[in-house]
Amino acid sequence: MSDRSTEPVTSEDGEELCCEAPHPTHPDDANSPPTEMLSVEKAQRLSEFLGFLADPNRLRILSILAAKEMCVGDLAAMLEMNESAVSHQLRM
Repeated sequence: MSDRSTEPVTSEDGEELCCEAPHPTHPDDANSPPTEMLSVEKAQRLSEFLGFLADPNRLRILSILAAKEMCVGDLAAMLEMNESAVSHQLRM
C-alpha cells in the first residue's frame, strides 16, 4: 500500500476493504483481473448445466458410464434403482 493518505474504501454494505482503489494494473501482472468476463446469459446457462450435475444419482450414473458403456437395465440393477428412474436421469 502507498504512503498517501486516502479515505478508507468501503463496499456497498459499508464494510471497510483492505486495499486501495483504484488498483494499478499492468498487462503482464499475473494478478490482474481477467480481460474477459462471462456474460450474464452465458453464466446462467453454465449454472443451469452445472446444476444438472448436482444430483447424486446423476453423478453416480455418469461415473459408471465414464468407465464403461452400460444399458439402462444394467445401470438400474447396479444402482438399485428402477429402470424408469434411471431413464429419467439420463433424459436430463
